[in-house]
Amino acid sequence: MRTLALLVAAHFAGILLPCAHAQVPDSLPAAWRGPADTSAFRWRLDRQVKHGGLSSIRIQSDDASIDEVGTVRQGIRADDYRGRRIRLTGYARATGVADFAAVWMRVDGATQMELDNMADRSLTETGDWQRCELVLDVPADAVQVFLGGLLRGRGTLWLDDFTLEVVDRTVPTTGIYRAARLSPLEPDLPSSPRNLGFEPPQQVADRSAPAFERREVMVPMRDGVRLFTVIMAPRDAAEPLPILFERTPYGARGWQETGSVPAGNRALATDGYIFVFQDIRGRNRSEGTFVMNRPARDPRDSSAVDETTDAYDTVEWLIHNVANNNGRVGVTGISYPGWLAEVVLLGPHPAVRAVSPQAPMTDTWMGDDFFHQGAFRQTYGLTYSSYMEGQMVGAEPVRVGWYDTYDWYLSLGSLKAVTDSTGAMRIPTWRRFVEHPAYDSVWQRRAFQRLVTRLSVPTLSVGGWWDQEDLFGPQATYAALERFDTAGINSLVIGPWFHSQWWGPGGQSLGNLRFGSATADTFLLNMQAPWFRYWLKGRGDGHFPGAQLFDAGVNQWRAFDRWPPREATVRRLYLQPNGRLSFDPPSERAGFDAYVSDPAHPVPFVPRSIAYGSWTRWMTEDQRFADGRPDVLTWHTEPLQEDVVIAGNILGRLFASTTGSDADWVVKLIDVYPDSVPGRSQMGGYQLMVAGDILRGRYRRSFERPEPIRPNTVQSYTVDLHQQFYTFRRGHRIMVQIQSTWFPLYDRNPQTYVPNIFEAPASAYRAHTHRIYRTSTQPSHVEVMVLPR
Repeated sequence: MRTLALLVAAHFAGILLPCAHAQVPDSLPAAWRGPADTSAFRWRLDRQVKHGGLSSIRIQSDDASIDEVGTVRQGIRADDYRGRRIRLTGYARATGVADFAAVWMRVDGATQMELDNMADRSLTETGDWQRCELVLDVPADAVQVFLGGLLRGRGTLWLDDFTLEVVDRTVPTTGIYRAARLSPLEPDLPSSPRNLGFEPPQQVADRSAPAFERREVMVPMRDGVRLFTVIMAPRDAAEPLPILFERTPYGARGWQETGSVPAGNRALATDGYIFVFQDIRGRNRSEGTFVMNRPARDPRDSSAVDETTDAYDTVEWLIHNVANNNGRVGVTGISYPGWLAEVVLLGPHPAVRAVSPQAPMTDTWMGDDFFHQGAFRQTYGLTYSSYMEGQMVGAEPVRVGWYDTYDWYLSLGSLKAVTDSTGAMRIPTWRRFVEHPAYDSVWQRRAFQRLVTRLSVPTLSVGGWWDQEDLFGPQATYAALERFDTAGINSLVIGPWFHSQWWGPGGQSLGNLRFGSATADTFLLNMQAPWFRYWLKGRGDGHFPGAQLFDAGVNQWRAFDRWPPREATVRRLYLQPNGRLSFDPPSERAGFDAYVSDPAHPVPFVPRSIAYGSWTRWMTEDQRFADGRPDVLTWHTEPLQEDVVIAGNILGRLFASTTGSDADWVVKLIDVYPDSVPGRSQMGGYQLMVAGDILRGRYRRSFERPEPIRPNTVQSYTVDLHQQFYTFRRGHRIMVQIQSTWFPLYDRNPQTYVPNIFEAPASAYRAHTHRIYRTSTQPSHVEVMVLPR
């Protein structure tokens, strides 16, 4: 949220000058602007530190406490880019950054868009030059395109060799962008590079020869459908190489800059692999019909196909038709491609020797993208399904009408009104939401952890502790495979990341959190690369921990032979009178805390106003914006006298009642920082959500068969907060918050039972009183697994 606000504040209007290539010391290229003379920041052209151009722009500050943003930027008229997809590429280097550095791009017009995929991901304490790439769809109403670099606090940021170009429409868009507001792009866009003044034109034209030979092929499947596939083979390989294979719904053709490798693959490219990327059926250039999270086929039907058979058929084709391969294939991917990687395990080709599902959308009803334990993630479900399927069915992009999405969703009055006002029933996945709100076979046939029955291929599951999309997936995948792991080939890595943050270099921070090291680099270089190197090349000792996890409480990686650790024991944090939290069970025979949950005034999931830019950071936002609301209950310990290390499962076990006939229960486990944090005054008293999730009360006994809650009756509820590895430090407090709305990310429970909330009328949404009991016989608590001291 904070980074987005800074980006919004950093856009500038003005007279745009033509780009010039001549450069002189201490003078920015024409059309570029630096910080004002009164700023605490300094900029200059630096001939001593550069990537490839004549000079590099340097922006620098020596003041760690400064609350300003220093920026170098250029504005370009959007005339040549409207309705087109543009890509900014170049190089950046940062050292000594105390807060954050970013490369950013912005579009101004009636539709405003930000793209910020370098902030909090790769530019803090990098030391060396890194290639940056930002891709953005420019809407038809665009007026100007702004781009540049931002620095906050102490540090130095260099920029060099930046070029803007129009690219083909199938390039996958990265970063944060407002997909729901975009107009359709025209096909067959020309390529028109524009140098931005960092290097002479001839230097752009004379770039070195690409490192890969690139082929585009159509690979036939068993039913005759052909899938578009890009093969990237290193030039002049000295030995046969293994194949690294990724399947995607987002566009394989984007791998067209054959001289460069995306950051997440650089360590692997150095080792030597043939990279293969494929559009799944019905997407982009592949033939066939697209089905979101295509369900597993009936194995009794020999003619049926699914994502597993498509992967099998492709691997069979690759090992016989790609020159100089060593007969070994690894499969990987992040998010949707992560799910596509793990379903390979349901029927792997013999040549598949390693699979790494990363942030896989393992079960989109139970805990990943679309539902969490029955509560519907309406904002994500609406925009993502519209983005993926809207054009396929001829539907206009869903347009969220107001800047603050909280206001827009609330103004519609009900989930049914969202469907009716947007025409979302035309979108197949949204129709699935409406017709299958419970956890029936439609969802279970897509849930990997329910389908897998064996493990024959080494598997490395990867995820982030603050993954805002697929937190459940990596943990559920690892746990499901662990049941069948008799050979010690099942591994898990979880770092302090948002969704896919580990794929880019850096990973020193997330929102306001600082981790003290480049956690993504550690994963890419020291975990992922050796793992693939051993299983696909036979190099290394093959000794890999069962789990490698990052503890963001003390900023350390730790390895375990299994997860959760054998030595962890279950302890209970009990809710007590007067907002106290303790490991001691309550002794009172009577007692409860109550609040009124009003669907007309739901608790926001991030501080208002709620816009798209907070998405990657929302799980690490300071929870003080919710603490103190009358519809949020809070309990906390005294300052800890010694560290408490949680490692494993976290469950909220509530004894509760409601005056209504349905209710949602949100439970958050929070680390409360001391009032004073040396060197980071903004973290004083900070409330960090270490874990949190939601349960829809109608599913308290069965996710498949919902039932109403009997009013004014105490019943038990178990809210799965999944897992964490985190140290609550001495002097910190442990806090638990409970509430019943988390809006607009999750839809509002009407609190009046209706068979299907997607069809509930606005009149069903009513305020009700909820009670949380904390007695010796009804001891509400949060159950954690704790490592011994």
